[in-house]
Amino acid sequence: MKLKRFLTDEEYLKFKELSKNMELVSEKAYSSILKSDTNNENFNYITKVLKDIIDGFRCFNAFVKNDEIRLHYNYNYDDKNMISFSGVGYITIEELKNGFTAQIK
Repeated sequence: MKLKRFLTDEEYLKFKELSKNMELVSEKAYSSILKSDTNNENFNYITKVLKDIIDGFRCFNAFVKNDEIRLHYNYNYDDKNMISFSGVGYITIEELKNGFTAQIK
C-alpha cells in the first residue's frame, strides 16, 4: 500500500477524536457493521480524507480495536508489473500521520 501524503495536524486530531467517539468493533465483528453508519457526517469525512491519502482506496469500514485502534478499509491494487487485486487494509492513525516504521519482534 502506498500513501500519497500524510495526515495534516488538523486531520490527525480529528481522526483521534472520531476514534474515541465512533463505535469500535472487534476484529471478529467488523462484518456486522450497520450500513446506516456509513451515511453519517463523520464516516463521510474519514472516507474523503482516506481517499486523498491511500493510493487505490475504495472504502472505509470501521475503527477496529485489537491491540491498538486501527482503521479497516478496502482498496484496489493495480500495478502494470503485477497482477491487480482488491484487498483489505488496516492502518493506525499514527501511521497515517508519520508513515510506516519497521517492527521486528
